[in-house]
Amino acid sequence: MTVKCDNCQTSLKLKQKHLKKTCFKVACPQCKNRIIVVPFILGHISHYSHAELITAIQILNKHNSEKQFAAAVKVLDKILNRINCNALTLKEAFVVQKFLFKIRICTKTQNIVKIIYNFFFDCLEHFISQRISATQILKYNNQLLDINREYNTELVELITNEKQLKKFSELLLESPDSNRALTYFFITIGYLNMYNMKFDVIIRKPFFTEFLKICLQNIITSKENLEKIFENVSNNAVFFSHLVVFILDTFQKDTVNKQYSINCLTKIIQLKSDDWGLIVRRTLVESGHSEVVFKEYVYLLNASRDKTTFFWNYYIAVFSNIEAYWKHYFSKAAHMYIKANSHILFQSFVLFQKQTENNCIKDISINHLHQLIDNQNINIYKNDPKTVLKSSFKIIDQIKNDSRKQKSTLIHKLLKKWR
Repeated sequence: MTVKCDNCQTSLKLKQKHLKKTCFKVACPQCKNRIIVVPFILGHISHYSHAELITAIQILNKHNSEKQFAAAVKVLDKILNRINCNALTLKEAFVVQKFLFKIRICTKTQNIVKIIYNFFFDCLEHFISQRISATQILKYNNQLLDINREYNTELVELITNEKQLKKFSELLLESPDSNRALTYFFITIGYLNMYNMKFDVIIRKPFFTEFLKICLQNIITSKENLEKIFENVSNNAVFFSHLVVFILDTFQKDTVNKQYSINCLTKIIQLKSDDWGLIVRRTLVESGHSEVVFKEYVYLLNASRDKTTFFWNYYIAVFSNIEAYWKHYFSKAAHMYIKANSHILFQSFVLFQKQTENNCIKDISINHLHQLIDNQNINIYKNDPKTVLKSSFKIIDQIKNDSRKQKSTLIHKLLKKWR
């Protein structure tokens, strides 16, 4: 039995006693290069125990010789016949799958590619049956994705095609299990999210919709799982927002889980940027879930210590950017703010005068405001700050744009009328 030196291609004859070892080093007599030899890639596998074979594969992974991985392709059947995926720990499976993904780089033979990915799916089902948590499996999966990044699109296609998703669905229907559902959900949605595939396009496929609904029915048996879903896909605001719409639609008649979904959404939004939050809120409004955005506002308003600062910041970040939401909910939001801040109404009114100049004035319609100010009935408000503030918000709730000079004139006219 011989091997070739990587440096000078000199053939080295191996002694029979060496082939019984897990691995060994030989020195090239020509260039003195030390070569690591792992006998199993030469077909000498029968003497390996399970532990020795895993160790040998680990050494080969570390050595990272493309020639040796290419050689291993020829004896892959023999290697995998000695490995029972149902006897592997998560750590051992990672070693073997890493080895297989490195072999994938060296071969285009579809039969070998199929064997490699079948092993991946067999290990996945083994870990689920062993009650290994979805979070641990996801970590294992993500590490492997980094190794297989050149061919990950193959894996995405295999795991999200109709045949595989129907198989996942059947397994969930046969053996309902929240951890299994969460694992399937994490992996499929994670792959789609990773490759920037549009959720609102994917969801048009009936088999995918059915798969997700079955997953969610199992996942909601644990409230913590729903939180994990939101956290896991929140890096992409567009993808996340369409997924939230799907979840809300799924739970449309389930008020308890719908409310819990809103609570999870609220927690996530607080951790994100204004731009991220705007994308999600706009998608929700455009998808007919404006009331969800408003419920989130109410929660944030009640939770804020400085309600005045919160209200105006929210106006700038949300109401001024989503016209449909502003049109239907600004008045309600303002009244909620008044109610929550009633103990400092007069101070709020003074601040309102200033903030109107800076933030809300762009929404004022000259003609409409003239009519409201000139209405004689407005005089009854002058000694009632609460009513004044409500009226002010009502004005802003109905108005559109004008020049700064005209706005300034109208504001002074309004304040004089209310002095």
